[in-house]
Amino acid sequence: MYLKRDLITGNNRPGDKLELKTITIHETANPNEGAGAQMHRDYAQNTTNSVSYHWVVDDKIAIQVVPDEEVAWHAGTDEGNKTSLGIEICENRDADPVARYDNAVWLAAYLLHKHKLSINDLIPHKDWYGKNCPRNLLAVWQDFKRDVAAKLASMQQNKTHIKGKSEISAEQMRAYLKKRNPDAPDYVDLYFQMEEKEGVRADVAFAQSILETNAWKFGGVVSEKQNNFAGLGATGPDNPGLSFNTPLEGIMAQGRHLRLYAEYNPNLNDKKVDPRGLPNHLLGWAPFVEDLTGKWAVDIMYGYKIKRMIYEMKMTEPLEHWTIPQIEKLKERGIIKKTHDPEEVVKFGVLATVLNNLMDQMKK
Repeated sequence: MYLKRDLITGNNRPGDKLELKTITIHETANPNEGAGAQMHRDYAQNTTNSVSYHWVVDDKIAIQVVPDEEVAWHAGTDEGNKTSLGIEICENRDADPVARYDNAVWLAAYLLHKHKLSINDLIPHKDWYGKNCPRNLLAVWQDFKRDVAAKLASMQQNKTHIKGKSEISAEQMRAYLKKRNPDAPDYVDLYFQMEEKEGVRADVAFAQSILETNAWKFGGVVSEKQNNFAGLGATGPDNPGLSFNTPLEGIMAQGRHLRLYAEYNPNLNDKKVDPRGLPNHLLGWAPFVEDLTGKWAVDIMYGYKIKRMIYEMKMTEPLEHWTIPQIEKLKERGIIKKTHDPEEVVKFGVLATVLNNLMDQMKK
């Protein structure tokens, strides 16, 4: 399914904030040849009637006409316009009807999942004030909802939201990282600070950082001293990317950058938190981790790798909390030099060093 953003301007885009509760399905009632998605996008731009919609879909493409976050004039009632996102399905007779139907099903499911709505939040235009719309789908409305529900269930299993709350505890995240790099710094709490501020899941950003930094071992074009944990702006040895004064600043910039991908909000693209910013045509174009492939990175497995790490962290047992303070106390007393995983195997040479350090401390 090919998605395109081609936003209208002018009177038919009032710019008011949409309090999204439902998604409304329309049909264009225009069977003329050539009356596809682009034609109906242009109609919304040029008509003197008060008409607009968020998306229009045909057998080849879905075009975003008004941002999902803004009001469009499609429902025929104030409540509908203020609370519902409108999808127009083209009826041009030169289109493939099966492909058009499949695209409409996919788009409806995609938007329901994107905005965390249920199949019960999908309604026909007729529900707002009795208009016979969508005139063809009304006869098979329950079948259409069934097909959208099936596609939605598949997406819910396979597409991971970037925005939201972490599904992984801080201790699971620490345990997972320590297994990959016992010497890694502990920035887990900073990721939860970022989640609170930006609304981007801490586990998603944390997994991305592990991928980008090789579990904080670095070794690529970005160095540890840059506090850049997601390769922001890095394109090669001659351009290692952005640098930040503190780890928190770098993590906040990473979170804002992810938010710009996940949420269409030009007001956030101010480069104060995220100096790199994002081109307007990419704003809000990756609400899911899987969508980062080809956008954040060219690696065709990029989104999958992040998702896999999230799954692995979910399966990770938290570090035994009662042993961590004991290890930290040894470190504070100078018996050991660094923090260790409680499950780490101690070699004889290391044991000898620890015992000798202990005996030296006892002599003092």
